[in-house]
Amino acid sequence: MSALTPAGQGHPAAKSVLFRPLDVLLLVLVVGLGTWSTWRLFAAPSGSRAVVWLDGRRAAWYPLGGGIRRDSVQGVMGMIVLEHGEGAIRVAHAPCQGKLCQRQGKAARVGEKLVCVPSRVVVVIESDAGEQGQYDAIH
Repeated sequence: MSALTPAGQGHPAAKSVLFRPLDVLLLVLVVGLGTWSTWRLFAAPSGSRAVVWLDGRRAAWYPLGGGIRRDSVQGVMGMIVLEHGEGAIRVAHAPCQGKLCQRQGKAARVGEKLVCVPSRVVVVIESDAGEQGQYDAIH
């Protein structure tokens, strides 16, 4: 018989543990935060207007109701075309190179934002009361 035993057999330190207590706590927190944020996203009321901010100043607002209309806003890089109506707003055209603001899609719920960073334009959805939602980490 040999004095050597195969690795992991009979040695108490080789015990395999799938989750430790802090791993379980972290998993519960991540799942809980994801569930809460998803619920908040879909529970937000529909907005009634879109407020356009240019370089940190309120520049215009557009109603989200009625038929589809197009309006232009002068951003730092050029004209941005916003398409609004039927309960939502989207960036139809922007002069920036990446066009990420166009790919954001439509915004319709209170607190949602459309952002064109190169042109320094932010569009925020608000309700009739002017509330942007309960929580806002930026303001």
